[in-house]
Amino acid sequence: MKRLYIVFLLLPMLSFSQDKKEVFIKMEIKPIDAKKGYTFDIYKTEDEIKIDFKKIDSVRKFSFSDEDKRIVSRLIAKTDIDSMSKDSLDYYQSKLEAIKESNTFYKQESISIYRTTHKSYFKFLEGLIKIPDSILVEPQKEERIKANTYCFFTITEGLKKEKRTFYIECLEPKIYPLLTKLINDTDMIVKAYKIAKDRKN
Repeated sequence: MKRLYIVFLLLPMLSFSQDKKEVFIKMEIKPIDAKKGYTFDIYKTEDEIKIDFKKIDSVRKFSFSDEDKRIVSRLIAKTDIDSMSKDSLDYYQSKLEAIKESNTFYKQESISIYRTTHKSYFKFLEGLIKIPDSILVEPQKEERIKANTYCFFTITEGLKKEKRTFYIECLEPKIYPLLTKLINDTDMIVKAYKIAKDRKN
């Protein structure tokens, strides 16, 4: 808990010590009800942030072939899975996921915001990406999770495309304040854009 307080105090300092590296952040939000899932792809340069938002709209009815079902069931039933079996299971899992994805339809939005109009969001984002993953995912309060919402994060920075991946298991501000704020603030920006867009139309 003390570590997070120190980070909050340092956030303004971290923000001002920014460099000009490009940053990509992917956030995948996956509630228990898969149909309520959504993703944010954030592309940040020094003065502009592009946000691609994708939310599941509908899933067309589909089925896997009987042969695929039999093979997967046989692989899962094995008590001692060797490397070859694991590779086969990974292959079929990817195949089934691809079939599911091809039958899933999304609502999509793409917006751009700028430092001049969203200073606080830029500042917060620049501070957050400098915080170690271990602090970002450290629960700040021992509290029973009311509803699991698994949130997966990928942060890619700089010319070397250094990649960080981590996740949290709920959207509770008291437990994961920084990452919950990132998701909620991004969601609010997208919603404000959509409201303004609908008014124009």
